[in-house]
Amino acid sequence: MNVIRCPKGHFYDDDIFKKCPHCGGAGDETDRLIMPNLNPVMDTGGMLSLDSVVNTASYKSEKRRIMGWLVAIDGIQYGSFEPLYEGENKLEEAVIRFDPEKMKFFIDVKASNVKIDLDSRTLSSNEYIHHHSKIRIYGYTYMLVELLRDGFNWDKKTKSGKGIAEPPMNLKEMKKCSICGTYVKKGEAYCDACGAPMK
Repeated sequence: MNVIRCPKGHFYDDDIFKKCPHCGGAGDETDRLIMPNLNPVMDTGGMLSLDSVVNTASYKSEKRRIMGWLVAIDGIQYGSFEPLYEGENKLEEAVIRFDPEKMKFFIDVKASNVKIDLDSRTLSSNEYIHHHSKIRIYGYTYMLVELLRDGFNWDKKTKSGKGIAEPPMNLKEMKKCSICGTYVKKGEAYCDACGAPMK
């Protein structure tokens, strides 16, 4: 995004419009360069006012802790990402929630208003997703990257009060997943990273 200010003081995204859409030509589709931003916070059709920039900045500074990211791995959004926080998250019309009991994300199909595919199958009910799960929404594929893995937990504290990663477990207490190679604590039924059953 390249937000600039025109000589009359209007803010707009120079990556989307050739000229200021507020100064005549706001409805002129020939002045558009690319699709509007699909981020629900900034979805203003590419036209930004100072108020929307300020409101977005305050939204981004919420005190919800980040728990992971959805990274676009194809399409025009390739390489972009959406942070996932505690509680409810929305991507397009899909609702993804973080379950604090299980420390996992799940797709809330009933609250979503769009067809969602998870790892090449269409979801008809709520389902937990795992690190590197592939989620397809509106023809775009996103991959889940979890922050709370390898022992990191926001609730573990040091003397400074910051979250820390727990020391790695003894490898004798771990078993390697035959699918993705991640080490999982012995006795776990499924791999935390790919969801494969542990043998």
